[in-house]
Amino acid sequence: MTLIEPLLRRTEFLSESVRSLGLEDRVTVVRARAEDAGGIGSFDVVTSRAVAPLRRLVPWSAPLCRTRGVIAAMKGRSATDEVSASERVIGRVSSERPVVRTYGSDVLAEPTTVVEIVVDRQGKGENDGD
Repeated sequence: MTLIEPLLRRTEFLSESVRSLGLEDRVTVVRARAEDAGGIGSFDVVTSRAVAPLRRLVPWSAPLCRTRGVIAAMKGRSATDEVSASERVIGRVSSERPVVRTYGSDVLAEPTTVVEIVVDRQGKGENDGD
């Protein structure tokens, strides 16, 4: 598992947590911004929480995904509207329709909404006006 975090304070916390849990052989902490992290590897799943709108997040996350990898973006209640507003950008990296799932509605006062996008091709350009 690779954790990407741009803030020094958080990477230090994550690194210390990894050490104290004895996970050094399985977890790597990288200090970087997602949009600058291309080249550190390709992953089955790239997750994010409260990073950016999908129109910016998808071009940053897709280069980190293997072919048929998944972008799993935690979003708020307006996730479906955000998916609709980002169709062109999503279409550049996926031929499949994104799936919006809600988790924890039976146990959480505010359930978690996740947009799942299967990456099956590399996109071009960052936003291209979308």
